Amino acid sequence: DPTIIVGGRLNTLGAHAKLGQGDFIVAEADESDRSFLYLSPFIAVLTNLDEEHLDQYKTLEEIKKTFISFANKVPFYCPVILCLDDANLQSLIPNLERRVITYGFSAQADIYAQNPSFAEFSSSSTVFWQGKKLGTLRLNVPGLHSIYNAMAAIAVGLDLDIPSQTILKGLAKFKGIGRRFELKAQIGKKYIFEDYAHHPTEIKATLEAAKLGWGRRILAVFQPHRYTRLALLMDQFSTCFNQADTLIITEIYPAGEKPIPGISGRKLFEAIQTYGHKDVYFEPEMAQIPDLVQRLAQPEDLIFVLGAGSIYRIIPEIIKKLGGKN
Repeated sequence: DPTIIVGGRLNTLGAHAKLGQGDFIVAEADESDRSFLYLSPFIAVLTNLDEEHLDQYKTLEEIKKTFISFANKVPFYCPVILCLDDANLQSLIPNLERRVITYGFSAQADIYAQNPSFAEFSSSSTVFWQGKKLGTLRLNVPGLHSIYNAMAAIAVGLDLDIPSQTILKGLAKFKGIGRRFELKAQIGKKYIFEDYAHHPTEIKATLEAAKLGWGRRILAVFQPHRYTRLALLMDQFSTCFNQADTLIITEIYPAGEKPIPGISGRKLFEAIQTYGHKDVYFEPEMAQIPDLVQRLAQPEDLIFVLGAGSIYRIIPEIIKKLGGKN
């Protein structure tokens, strides 16, 4: 019965945190401002390492050095658990002074998965620990990234001597996190989802999960978040929407930042076109987007409203325009 402190709202709890009666705290650490260096982790889990928060870090190498400092704060008798399929995380291993447990789809990982399958809101895979089959992982959340996260949880559980079947049963009860692939409405055969994704890696993972699970057309609406993020990652943003059959881009949510000359929602729209997307639109006025969605949506579309800013506010009007009820 751990205490839980995480960034997203857990659907099973309806909250971001829970005061438990056990000895452990499960916390989602924040690397964006280096505040995770104030923590003293018993076990450190590193899920991915991207070129992110470059307004705080100057280079990818600086991010890596900070992750190494965090991981090496783990007691000498405890593990650092990381995704071996993430090249940036794998590059940290020679500099980690602690026991390392790896997970991924790679045969070299300590915990690895095989034969993943996806069906709408669910995903599953066979999981192994150092060559020994643990069983079938069944999740009520979609996408390859969900299987990765589950493998990290399995690694933690096994290191704490929790039986593998107990871990797998617990993961089968997980119901996801608010604003992460969150279903807001079903109207006929159309689904409307909200997702907090605002980094190219997150956006790509969300859209690929939808394509794998449903195999349907995707209409995505995206509000860029921060001028600095878009300026530094313009090329990555320009190519992460390939799984969206139709895409609508709106203006940047500044999150307190001052505008950067030459960086705008229109600039991203033009870059996405340049990189080959065949059906992308730019609508600077958020209030006009529900009408545009109504015009572009097809009967069996998966509609995704993506971003960490104010874009979620238009979801009720999109639902209304498409004939649904809030």
